[in-house]
Amino acid sequence: MATSDDLWGSQLTAVTFDPVGHTCVLSAVAYETTGDTSYVITCTSVTDLTFHSSIPEPWTYADVTEVYITEDGSGQQLLELMLWSEDAGIEIRCAQIDITEVAPG
Repeated sequence: MATSDDLWGSQLTAVTFDPVGHTCVLSAVAYETTGDTSYVITCTSVTDLTFHSSIPEPWTYADVTEVYITEDGSGQQLLELMLWSEDAGIEIRCAQIDITEVAPG
């Protein structure tokens, strides 16, 4: 199984939130000289989802600069993605976070 370390330096390609099912699915691709690796990050039982950016212009891609997964002491997990710099990011608080490497094809 993939870990949050695998996501450092990847590019976030999609974020899909299902407000009925309280799930958020993120897609990312790590571009490497040995080949590209795709990842799916599934957050279940989402209780909080935040995007923030003080970078005024649109981006051509979303670079995942840093990734952290921590527990908040109440049984919830917090996924923090820094996009480009501390000026932009996504935070998701949920019951479970699964990171899966997608087989090429």
